[in-house]
Amino acid sequence: MLSTSKKTSSKKSVSPKKSRLESVKQKINSVSNVAKQESTVWPLENNFLLGGATIFLSSILFFIFLLIFVYNIFILYILIGNRHVMPPIYIIDRPVGEIKHLPQNIPMQQDIWQTQEVASLSEQDAGRPDVNFMASPDGSQFAYTVNRDGGVAVSLNNTVGPVFDEITFMVFSPDSKRFAYGVKTGSNQAVVLDGNLSAEYDWIFPPYFFTPDSQYFVYKIRNSGGDALMFNNTSSAYYDKIYSPFLNTDKTKLMYYSRKGNRIYQNSLLLN
Repeated sequence: MLSTSKKTSSKKSVSPKKSRLESVKQKINSVSNVAKQESTVWPLENNFLLGGATIFLSSILFFIFLLIFVYNIFILYILIGNRHVMPPIYIIDRPVGEIKHLPQNIPMQQDIWQTQEVASLSEQDAGRPDVNFMASPDGSQFAYTVNRDGGVAVSLNNTVGPVFDEITFMVFSPDSKRFAYGVKTGSNQAVVLDGNLSAEYDWIFPPYFFTPDSQYFVYKIRNSGGDALMFNNTSSAYYDKIYSPFLNTDKTKLMYYSRKGNRIYQNSLLLN
């Protein structure tokens, strides 16, 4: 009997400890549950804030790009719309220093121009897009190309010259008194200077120019004998190579360099 009562009492004494442990476990579980809830709630809030900030920044950038696009369209419209407008005209009164800015879009006064017809092209020539035209420096003379008899010719002041396969260049002298142009017949080339036809060459190549005193017309030629410099249809010596002719600084000399074999030469012609 005594042993039974002791066992019963020992069982009763253990139950409060178990209850305490269970209460501690419950508290621990409740804390862990709260932590889990917090760990699941905060990332969602952070993601929401981050998404809102991203949308806000994207909206600002879009608005900036939209302003830039509109600005570029506006500038393009201004440029295209004003391409026909005359540039501003400035008048400087004497004494120098006072500037008057005239308004733009000043109407042109046609009656201030003296206009006269100087040539009349044929229907065939008028339909060509490649009519070459050149005026002399003083404006007193003019030349242009015309089609004739299956070839092409130069009309100088409405006087048509001989017909060739091709016209390669046209040049007036600085004093407007002389005129030269290049021609091609078959595979040969020549120069018409002041109405006189030169000999034929294998190749005529630039530069083609008159000297400042209008005394010499200068161009380079190539034949089987080599390269030579021509001045007024008079030939220099032949070389293996002639480099581009030029005028010295004060334009008193026509100069060029040439090579023959392993030697290089300097050549000069005194001008008036």
